[in-house]
Amino acid sequence: MDKYNLNYHLVWIPKYRHPVLAGEVATHLSDILHTIAEKGCRDTQLRDYAGSKLTLSKIGSIRIFKHREVEGKIKTSTIKKDNLGHWYAILISEVEDVSPIEPKTAIGVDVGLKSLVALSGGETVEYPRYYVMAEKKLSVAQRNLSRKKKGSANRRKAKAKVAKISQDVQHHRDEFLHQLSKMLVDSADLIVFECLNISGMLKNHHLAKHIQDHAWGKLIQFTQSKAAKAGKVVELVDARYTSQKCSQCSIMVPKTLAERVHICPNCGLEMDRDINASLNIRTLGLRGRAYRDTAKESAGQ
Repeated sequence: MDKYNLNYHLVWIPKYRHPVLAGEVATHLSDILHTIAEKGCRDTQLRDYAGSKLTLSKIGSIRIFKHREVEGKIKTSTIKKDNLGHWYAILISEVEDVSPIEPKTAIGVDVGLKSLVALSGGETVEYPRYYVMAEKKLSVAQRNLSRKKKGSANRRKAKAKVAKISQDVQHHRDEFLHQLSKMLVDSADLIVFECLNISGMLKNHHLAKHIQDHAWGKLIQFTQSKAAKAGKVVELVDARYTSQKCSQCSIMVPKTLAERVHICPNCGLEMDRDINASLNIRTLGLRGRAYRDTAKESAGQ
């Protein structure tokens, strides 16, 4: 959309535990929510949204917990149930676009496995490896689930435990990526990433688990979303040769994945290979914007 952006908001619908609501009202609400979920989380018509109450068509007024106020005009609402039996209402609102600012500062970001990101300013950010830390615990829970009789109450409990571990990993990862993407957007007006073929990289079965855990694509997505709201720019550049090229004299310095230090035989530059790559990524982003700006000026004349 040219003038408007869509924002996504998630609000939690708590279970009805009050004794007054433990009878027909709660049963009726549960039946309706299950019917909607079975039909693929179909959209429901939003009647009212104020304070801690959400009023939906065919459901009525529902108590909700929200972590922030909804910005803009609400367009649609969707009821969703997760694997732990928690209900959520997803609200999509329409807000006006923020006018883009002219970039004055730029930063190159090289994503990797040794460090999640290496920045052209020389900083690196390590990833806590949430999935690897929870892997043993998850394996035990999955083996326990496989031993339970299908359809039994114990199997439902074991299944919920597996879902809880997986959800905890996802929540920790998302929180970390949100904080990191906020830091990147605050640090520069132009953020440049590599355009990676992540699906192709996942075919390497030795690294697929770690690539999925690091969630490079989600980091880029979060950064793009926050940058758009701040009027800043995220560029994606060709990832080829960014690790092999010298960021100072631009000659190729072939390296294997095991070689972690860039040493240029031509100019003598010596630095971490990921930092060298981030400098090349930043240069490609600035060069691409300069080329497009020149092309626009030529077309205008």
